[in-house]
Amino acid sequence: MTDPKQIRQAAMERFRDVATKIFTQFPAARSVMVGFAQYWADEADDAVHSHLIASDRETPLWPHSCDSEENSWDEDFPRVAGEYCSTCAEKFPYLPGDANGDSIAGFETFCTEGGSQEAMPADNYTPYAIAHRRDGFVELEYVGSRLRTDHVPMIGDGHPDRAPWPDARAQTLFAQICAHPADDGPRHVLADHLLERDDPRGELLALDLAPTRDAAAHARRAAMLAEHLVEWIAPLGAVIPEDGARLARGFVSHVEIYTDDANAIERARGSEMWGTVESLRYLRGSMGVLDPAMIALRTVGVIDAGDLEVLVTASRPWAIETLEIELDDMADAARLGSARTLPALRHLILKGPAGAIAVLGAATWWSQLAKLTVLDDESQGVLDLPAVRALPAVAFGPSGEVGHPVGWHATHVRDSDRVEIELAGWSPLGSFTELEKVISRARTRASSVVLVPSRYFVPTDADRARAGL
Repeated sequence: MTDPKQIRQAAMERFRDVATKIFTQFPAARSVMVGFAQYWADEADDAVHSHLIASDRETPLWPHSCDSEENSWDEDFPRVAGEYCSTCAEKFPYLPGDANGDSIAGFETFCTEGGSQEAMPADNYTPYAIAHRRDGFVELEYVGSRLRTDHVPMIGDGHPDRAPWPDARAQTLFAQICAHPADDGPRHVLADHLLERDDPRGELLALDLAPTRDAAAHARRAAMLAEHLVEWIAPLGAVIPEDGARLARGFVSHVEIYTDDANAIERARGSEMWGTVESLRYLRGSMGVLDPAMIALRTVGVIDAGDLEVLVTASRPWAIETLEIELDDMADAARLGSARTLPALRHLILKGPAGAIAVLGAATWWSQLAKLTVLDDESQGVLDLPAVRALPAVAFGPSGEVGHPVGWHATHVRDSDRVEIELAGWSPLGSFTELEKVISRARTRASSVVLVPSRYFVPTDADRARAGL
């Protein structure tokens, strides 16, 4: 097998089988995570290895806290009960695969370039997928992102000039869906309309809108997307890498973007198919594709200078609520501060020059922010700036190698002596040892420090006790 996408699909079917065995072996386990790493081992100089951990939680702890020598990066915090790996649990299965062959083609772009045989798993591996125990079947959730963007395959253009909808009624309903992304009413009506016309998109909508989905429905949905995705999202596939589009409630809702091709951007520009995209995340080194056709867009980042210009000069307001941006200089800060197109902005995630906040504090949208996140956990002096003191919440924390938030982030809550700490993204900086450091810093400014749940970590009472909270 030589096609990377087929290699990943085959590996994920093996992962599903292994997860099923783990759930049988550990009746309390609710999830299994697989991560991949590329590093020299034995006779190979670029092998791609897999690493499994399981958990009694809905999402496993990452980094895995283990008292075995192989996984001892968190020495001060021994193994957490209800977490399992091959070195701390007996007869723990492994994921079969050709580390020196197919795995390289399938997964190397999802691996950090800094892997080493001498490093601990948390420094080598990056999470790729999570298997969740469901009633009667195993559901896979894909969480990996490409970390390397050399020779990235795209989903493909399909037939971008073909009319996306069969008639005016479907076109009108789709426009309503884009304008009201939280309302399932138009989606149900469109599903019925398309089913009457024997359009397979009606079946996909019906499957996605059903209150529950069994194993057969999951398999049918996967088969339909494998057959039709390129056509259904055309022409967006020109700028979306394989595995970079995630659908919810029948339509593309989250995309990862990578392109260095201006012609590809032009082919996708203005497409109405952007209208259901609510979340857009750039891979490292991508050109910007921000487009006024993205009328449902709520979360975007990390944007570049080109996107900043589109953001500021758009002829209509954006629906963006969370904006992640890295400012190169004070001129960029002034340009962002001049925006009159961000009436819905509530969370700004910022990396940039030290003086940027003083400039942004005069923006018309500044006072509407519910939260500012500064991607520099050593810059807490900005808490003393008048513009920052007026905000409801200000967070600090590190960013990963592609610029997005990772590790523990500390949020200072206005008008209270309280700091809330949450895990913002999987990385070695998410260990309990690192948490202890963040807590120590937080206590220099607040007497109340609490752990709060996030997508990556939902604390238990035992976690809080372990962290001294």
